[in-house]
Amino acid sequence: CMKYGLLEKASFIDAVAGPIIGVYRSMKPVIAIMREADPATYENFEYLATECKLFADRRPSGSYPKNFPRFGD
Repeated sequence: CMKYGLLEKASFIDAVAGPIIGVYRSMKPVIAIMREADPATYENFEYLATECKLFADRRPSGSYPKNFPRFGD
């Protein structure tokens, strides 16, 4: 959906980037094995994970609002 412009990319990625990157990194070895039979396996998930990584790389300090209290503070 995001790849085709049906979902607003920036706000979605801001909300899910961390978990998506972590899950993709964990699954990467399994995906490589699965792609021996079908090279397109999980290609949309890889696309999403790559978009998330590019987003995170542009924000090395995160995107938490400045001067907004942290949970428990």
